[in-house]
Amino acid sequence: MKKQNAPAGAEEAKAPANPGQNEAKEVKFQPLAPEVQELITRLKQENASLQAQLIQHPTSLEDKIKFFQEKKAKIDKLAKLDAYAQGLVKIGQEAQEASEADEFFSEKYSVRVSRKTNSYRDEFEDVLKIQNPVLVVEVLGYALERINSKRNQLQTEIEA
Repeated sequence: MKKQNAPAGAEEAKAPANPGQNEAKEVKFQPLAPEVQELITRLKQENASLQAQLIQHPTSLEDKIKFFQEKKAKIDKLAKLDAYAQGLVKIGQEAQEASEADEFFSEKYSVRVSRKTNSYRDEFEDVLKIQNPVLVVEVLGYALERINSKRNQLQTEIEA
């Protein structure tokens, strides 16, 4: 038999002398820039907070139904507070206009503190009655601040 000649230019691949031992290269990492380290830290924190939010969401059908019913109740409560706040703003503007006319007395606007005199009837006795429109506007402003803080709290709970 004749030996076949390899085509010109073809070379035999040579196996390494020690097949199991490749040259070990040391990989050296450069330290990360402080901006990159801060970014990594911030992303890890954001990841942890998102995972915590996922855990809080309901998994079973009953829990989901309850979750959305509670959310709907909060939305309804927020809508009521919004309407109430809008009404108080309108009254506050009218009382402000009345205080410009007479800042010591107003027959149209007053703040009352009353107590129930009889437990069986709806009779109330005025304990305090303020008819000063400047004070009425201040009381309305305080009430609006409290309503707005509750509205913000409800809005945060709804969005969560």
